[in-house]
Amino acid sequence: MRLLQPGVVANAAAIILVAVVVISAVSDVWKGKIYNVVTYPAIVIGFGLQLAQHGFAGLLSSLEGLAICVLPTLPLLLLGGLGGGDVKLLAVVGIVAGWPAAAEALLLTFVFAGLVALGELAWHGRLYATLWRALRVAVGLVVRKWRPPAPTTAPLPVRFAVAVCLGVLATLWDLQSGVFSRLF
Repeated sequence: MRLLQPGVVANAAAIILVAVVVISAVSDVWKGKIYNVVTYPAIVIGFGLQLAQHGFAGLLSSLEGLAICVLPTLPLLLLGGLGGGDVKLLAVVGIVAGWPAAAEALLLTFVFAGLVALGELAWHGRLYATLWRALRVAVGLVVRKWRPPAPTTAPLPVRFAVAVCLGVLATLWDLQSGVFSRLF
């Protein structure tokens, strides 16, 4: 059974999504920021577009997409793993894409975020040390008396907008081709 059907995201919504995530990814890599001047208008346009194209059902789909993309990321925001701009960018994705495309975009975003984080660690020569520390932390959870050592280096910033951009582009490609959706 296919969870997602091709063509769920309309052309206008797809254009808005691509523009917002590409601009945000570039600004995140370049300046380390996702600007409100990009996300806030996209939120308003997304609600308006869904309402104009699909009526109340489109508005409901936007609200469902918003909940799907934002609620799981709030703990990461509160713990400092994501910034406010990252969450607002995911809100744009949820509102403009609507349900169920937002669910696929969020899932693929987290897959790409993991790959981007591993790439960053490898680029900076810290991949093996970080994986070794993660293994020791996991052992420390099982063996209560053993305490893993504290990290000796500062964490690397991962530009999450790049992962969001890749997740959205992969989702839009999947909605046209159905490659990932066939797996579900």
